[in-house]
Amino acid sequence: MYVQDLILEVTRRCNMACEHCLRGDAQNMDMSTEVVDQILEHCDSIGAVTFSGGEPSLNIPLIRYFGQKTDEEIKECLKPIGAESLHECVSVYGGGVIKKSDSEKFLGMLDRHNKERSLFMKNDRKLADLVYKTMCDVEYFYTGDKEEVLRYLGKSPEDLWTDIRLKKAWEKAEARHKRLARKTWIG
Repeated sequence: MYVQDLILEVTRRCNMACEHCLRGDAQNMDMSTEVVDQILEHCDSIGAVTFSGGEPSLNIPLIRYFGQKTDEEIKECLKPIGAESLHECVSVYGGGVIKKSDSEKFLGMLDRHNKERSLFMKNDRKLADLVYKTMCDVEYFYTGDKEEVLRYLGKSPEDLWTDIRLKKAWEKAEARHKRLARKTWIG
């Protein structure tokens, strides 16, 4: 499961007695390491973590434990690319990471991919197929959202007006989808 924002109430203890506090009265309760383990067991990815309380700084050992566990998990994830820590890596579009030492090789591969795509898109039939496939693959369901599909193709809505080939490919792809949708609905 992907968790975008994880908020952990690491303790209900508090060394203050603020009148405006929404948490209510302090309690002598701390989150256990077992709870942290269970949370991490069910999370494949966490976007951001906020430590909450009571007063979170009263349970520093649990916050450190969380950090150690996530460091271990990160190291496991980095093994396949041969990195030991995130300091050796750079982020790439789509949420992945690569080793900094591999970034030139990666950029070269990306450049070759873009050149191949450009050549591929010069063939009218292949361009129509690519537009249709992209319409169907964007987030794994059909979308007629022009901006989203065009963004995936590296194009803009203005390109539909200025690039006659792209406009024709778009029209063919839409017609193909309508034809296939009608067949599926009828039979």
